[in-house]
Amino acid sequence: MKNSVIKFSGKNYPPEYLVSRLMARLYQDYPKRGAKEIMWVHSNMNAKLIDMFYPFFSVMELKRVINILRYKFFRGTDKKIEEIFEESLLTEELKKFFIKVDSLKKIKAELPEKLPVLKTLKLKKEYEFFGEMEDEIYSEAYIFLLNNAKNKIMENFMRRYIDHANIRQTYKVLKWNLEKSLLLNGGFLEREAFAKIIGKGDKRDLYAFLDSYLDGGFSESDVGILDILLIENMLDNLRQFRFGDNYKGFILYYLWNCHYKAVTA
Repeated sequence: MKNSVIKFSGKNYPPEYLVSRLMARLYQDYPKRGAKEIMWVHSNMNAKLIDMFYPFFSVMELKRVINILRYKFFRGTDKKIEEIFEESLLTEELKKFFIKVDSLKKIKAELPEKLPVLKTLKLKKEYEFFGEMEDEIYSEAYIFLLNNAKNKIMENFMRRYIDHANIRQTYKVLKWNLEKSLLLNGGFLEREAFAKIIGKGDKRDLYAFLDSYLDGGFSESDVGILDILLIENMLDNLRQFRFGDNYKGFILYYLWNCHYKAVTA
């Protein structure tokens, strides 16, 4: 099932043991190792924890899958594929599939079967541009992960992640003057709020919203680092768990801190 996608570490340590290790590593600044540290955390998780944090690992791995599709079918090269998978938690079987697959038609036919988060996805035969297909893949996965969250902390993580996806989608639609938008339900923020901003067609409305959402931390000159600001926003939200009182929240905070260090290195 899920472990047919994300590797199982083979370890059976209790959560308390892992948290004690992570507390020590946090104060020694191990999160600066980024993706390598995420792999280390995964390698010390038992099966129950891997299943619990499946939404986090899935959103990380989904980015790699999207990059594979871009390199293989939309940039005319696969020279970076092995490099993309160097720090991946996907099973060897899935890695081999993505490395060997040689047609976009086969990808569209088999992707929903290979990745449970996409099991109800129906990809079209033709897309005007790759971003349209990418949006459909991300959207399907995010809703699946939200609906299958194992606890309130992971549910809230996915709800905020969907908010951020809607923010990025709104910016993309306004920037490129796209006719279609793929906004999601399920976040803390109503999708209609983003639809209204898109309807007005003025990026300044989005900038004003972001200035408030990010506590006065956004101006038009920040659009180039929007993704990083949203990652910081998630980290700030998870910082409440940094003392380890709630092991689920602390582990998620630690993992996201690693992700933040990776993208800002």
